[in-house]
Amino acid sequence: MEYLKQDPNIESVEVDFEVYALSNMHDYAPAGKEKRHLEEETPSGIEMVNPTGLQQGDNNVTVCVVHTGYDNDHIDLPDLNAIYYGYSPYDGETWNHDGNGHGTHCAGIIGAIGGNGKGVTSLNPDPNKLDFFTSKGLRDSGHGTLSGVLSAVQKCVDSGAKTISMSLGGGGLSNITNDQFSGHYGNDGVLIMAAAGNEGTSDYNYPASYASVMSVAAVNNHGVSTNFSQYNDQVEIAGPGILVNSTWPGNKYALMSGTSAATPHVAGVAALVWSHFPQCSNKQIREALLQSAQDLGPVGCDEKNGYGQLS
Repeated sequence: MEYLKQDPNIESVEVDFEVYALSNMHDYAPAGKEKRHLEEETPSGIEMVNPTGLQQGDNNVTVCVVHTGYDNDHIDLPDLNAIYYGYSPYDGETWNHDGNGHGTHCAGIIGAIGGNGKGVTSLNPDPNKLDFFTSKGLRDSGHGTLSGVLSAVQKCVDSGAKTISMSLGGGGLSNITNDQFSGHYGNDGVLIMAAAGNEGTSDYNYPASYASVMSVAAVNNHGVSTNFSQYNDQVEIAGPGILVNSTWPGNKYALMSGTSAATPHVAGVAALVWSHFPQCSNKQIREALLQSAQDLGPVGCDEKNGYGQLS
C-alpha cells in the first residue's frame, strides 16, 4: 500500500474493508413455520411511524436498498424488471436473488404490497406509486467489500434513487467513502440512511456515522431505547427495531430485530413524505423527519435516540 501511495498517478489508497449485514438480535421466525395470519397484517412498526395512516402521494419516488439482494419472486413484493431495476457488483451473484434474507426483509418494510390479502403491508403499499431499485452491496453470505458497497450506492444514484437504505456496517472511517457520500448528499440530492449498529456501545458504526448519512437507532414497540442500539453524537433518529415482521425469501415472512430493521422504516417514511412534496430537497426532507420525531429520553437531541422516534 505504501508503494501505491507514492505513485503520483494514484489520488488515494485505502484498505478495502470487509462490510457485513448487522446481526439479528433475536432469532427470526419465518411465518411459513408458524400459523399464517388469515388476513393481511399491518406490522406494529408501520403504525408507530405513520400513526395517521398517510397514504402515498401522486409523485413516484425511487428508493434503493443496498443489502443482500431482493426476492423478486415473492408474492408480496413488487415484481421488478430484472434488467433495469437492480445491480450486483459481485460475479456470480445476482441482485434478484437473496440467499441471505436481510435484503428482502428490509425491502418489505419499505414497499410490501398492501391490499392484496397476503402477509404484510408496508409504508408504501401501492407498487404503482413506488419505484424500487435494489443494489446487492453484500453477497448472499451477508458479507461484502467496501468497494462493492460504494459501487452499489453509485448505481443507486445513477438510477435516480432519492433515498438509500443501508442496514450494514464494518470497517472504519474512510475518506474515500466520506467524499462519495458527501457528494451524493450535497450534489446529487440523495438522502442516505444507515443502521447505527447493534453492539450496544458508543462506538461509531460506518457508514452510519458519516455526517452526510442519517444514523438510525432502534426502539421497542413502546418507544423505549433498546439495549443493543449503538449510541453516540451521530445518531439522528430512532425507528422500530424489535420483532419487526416483514417479507422473507421463499414467500415467507420473518420477525427481525436490530437497527437494521429500524433503518428501512426511516427510508420508507422519507419516500412517503417525498411523494407529497417532490419540490423539497433532501435536506428539507431530512429536517422534516427530525422535526416531526417524537422526543424520547432527555429533552432535545440525545445520543441514544437522536431527535427521537420517527413519527
